[in-house]
Amino acid sequence: MMQDLIRDNRYLCSHCGQKIEWKPQSRLWWFDYAMVACAFLVIGTFMEKWELDRNAYHFENVKVIKKFDAYRYKMKFASGEYAVWFCHNYRPCIPEGSVLTSLRYEDNGDCWDIKPAGLGYNFLQDERGNDIDETGRIVFDALKDSCE
Repeated sequence: MMQDLIRDNRYLCSHCGQKIEWKPQSRLWWFDYAMVACAFLVIGTFMEKWELDRNAYHFENVKVIKKFDAYRYKMKFASGEYAVWFCHNYRPCIPEGSVLTSLRYEDNGDCWDIKPAGLGYNFLQDERGNDIDETGRIVFDALKDSCE
């Protein structure tokens, strides 16, 4: 039994007879791209201003000279030696004699806050992951030592 099919030639090429695939036209024009770029520029400007207003600082190669107690230290920066007070909302575990490859903090006036996301410190480490001083001596062993 044969069915009658009506052929719809609207979707066939008039020259070659091949089926024509429908492709959506791109609606992103140069104006749309310019608006997206402007939006990123404005957001970036506000984020930079927010970060500057936040009083967040970043230092590298900071040496811990003396640990007075759990929150007070004497540290050597590139500009000199200074007494440092960390806030009581997070207890740092920084042994005396260690070198911090990175120290990121927010200055609250009375103390340095290292608890918020993106802030904190990283130790100078050897290839096995031990915290070392500038001479290569291990200053903190997580298996043997504890934070006091």
